[in-house]
Amino acid sequence: MSSPHIAAEIGSIAPTVSLPGDPLRARNIATQFLDDCTEVSARRNMLAFTGMYRDEPVTIMGSGMGIPSCAIYATELARIYGVKRIIRVGTCGGLQPGMTVKTAFKTGETERILVPNMFLATARSSSSSSPGIGF
Repeated sequence: MSSPHIAAEIGSIAPTVSLPGDPLRARNIATQFLDDCTEVSARRNMLAFTGMYRDEPVTIMGSGMGIPSCAIYATELARIYGVKRIIRVGTCGGLQPGMTVKTAFKTGETERILVPNMFLATARSSSSSSPGIGF
């Protein structure tokens, strides 16, 4: 059985999924970082790969552009495939002044996955009108 937008069989998606927007970037990340990497879905050319990263199962899957596309995939991953951790990877179209390429940050409860040797910052709330990222 698969979902409307993901062709993977139940059990072939790992509990942790990393979602770059571009499906070709998903393939690049998967082939570069995952051991025993297998393509598990290519429906609508939204590629998904599952393999092992540091002895943990991980799936890398494209999410498309924008919140609506990402929401469709994230919803199906959580509801149908039982995914416990979804990590959005990419610029999200929102580089800030002073934030360089390869800067990684986390918000909420996300964990360090697939960003070795990068500094992680936690978003912090601010009482001012301009949101900040706490480093």
